[in-house]
Amino acid sequence: MTFTGLIGRLCMYPLQLIIRACVRLRIHPNTDDPTLHKVTPTGAWLMMARDFGFGLDDLRDFMHNGLDGAWIDDTQRRAWRTQWGREFDTLRARLAPEPHPTQQK
Repeated sequence: MTFTGLIGRLCMYPLQLIIRACVRLRIHPNTDDPTLHKVTPTGAWLMMARDFGFGLDDLRDFMHNGLDGAWIDDTQRRAWRTQWGREFDTLRARLAPEPHPTQQK
């Protein structure tokens, strides 16, 4: 599934409902062609939070989904999951706490 800049903001797209209903669906925001899709890899991750409402726990899971689907050996996968997870958590600790879903607009 690809979302391009041509579509614009997708706030009304029920992506969270689809992901929550499909326990086997694994998401990893990315683009293989930023010029065509008019979104950078960073922009794809930003869209997941800003436009689709995913939180930091979701983004961390998406990061791990990308590693799980990567064509790397299991030793490298485990090392990167540990290293990248630790770095994610370190950066996350620098942020203000996320509001509880009932406190959001």
